[in-house]
Amino acid sequence: SFLVILKGELGSLTGLDGGLCLTAVATLFIFPLSSCKDLSALKPTAPLGCAAAIFITVVVLLSTRWSWEAPLGAAVCRGPAGSDAGGTGSLRWLPSSMTSLAASLPLLSFALNSSWAYIPILCTLKDRRPVRYASLIAGSNAVILANYVLIAAYGYGMFCEETEPNI
Repeated sequence: SFLVILKGELGSLTGLDGGLCLTAVATLFIFPLSSCKDLSALKPTAPLGCAAAIFITVVVLLSTRWSWEAPLGAAVCRGPAGSDAGGTGSLRWLPSSMTSLAASLPLLSFALNSSWAYIPILCTLKDRRPVRYASLIAGSNAVILANYVLIAAYGYGMFCEETEPNI
């Protein structure tokens, strides 16, 4: 699902065919990096993934139109800050259809994919007690959950019912 997003974004950024751009990225970066016999050389780049997730959250929070009147909060259904969108519908508390709900389900596998970094982190732990494992997993999943709740709440608050099910 990430590569589908990357294909669309690369195509719109460059003005070239997204499939061609994705093929170039895969050939020049993804294939060589994933073909390494020893992946430990990639360890210094691991924080970049965390930085990217934090960056996305900051962008969403900065793009939110904030209402500075009491009670403080986001001005919902008005679009991102700086846009001329007068209104983007109304808040919906339930999905409009089962089809729109089903369209969003593939995002769960992407959103909850926090296990990819487990083995490299496990190998570098000095304290390998089961309590330490449990605290590491619970703590990191709590941070991931907080990140997604912020992005989902404020992202949906900007666009309301105009939000696509499979964003």
